[in-house]
Amino acid sequence: MIRWPTILLLFVIASAGWVWAEETAKTAGQKPEVRADLITSDQFIDALRIKGPAGEYPKAKLQALPNTETPQAQVTINILFKSGSTELADDFSVRQVQEAGQALSSDALAGYYFEIAGHTDNVGSEEKNLRLSQERAEAIKQFFINYYGISPERLFARGYGESIPMATNDTDENRAKNRRVVFIRIDKPEMMIKEIEKKME
Repeated sequence: MIRWPTILLLFVIASAGWVWAEETAKTAGQKPEVRADLITSDQFIDALRIKGPAGEYPKAKLQALPNTETPQAQVTINILFKSGSTELADDFSVRQVQEAGQALSSDALAGYYFEIAGHTDNVGSEEKNLRLSQERAEAIKQFFINYYGISPERLFARGYGESIPMATNDTDENRAKNRRVVFIRIDKPEMMIKEIEKKME
């Protein structure tokens, strides 16, 4: 049974246009879900307070890191977005985003900055996927600001489109894995700020 707070949150988010999700399997031919155990806020906190193992990083991301650096702490979630939308499709996805918001707004992570990275599969044009992933990352950021009181200066939303797949896009299951959101701890926020300012020039 869905609890009343969850129903209320769904209504509020939908009214503001900030509900998310990928394809659901309600009709034939739609992409399969990639379900996993819910990552709790405590698990988020534990994962984001330590350095992430290199084995969890996509090769493209690792190749971009200088040899002197180790991967940043990160948590990947496969929440479901409606096709071409920033709207969440199921209760699991809503709950998962709530857990992430509770973690990032906790005292344990109060001193950290985070990148909210949106990713897609390769279905559709590269330009459309890049734009959609950015919109989804921005929607999650805005939700955290409005409902968890997180300072916008601590959050950086970025869409990567289909450019950093976790798996090959040769099967429906693998494409579903690539439709994801990653929360990455930023240890040098000043570098991210400079990069954003440069793009705005």
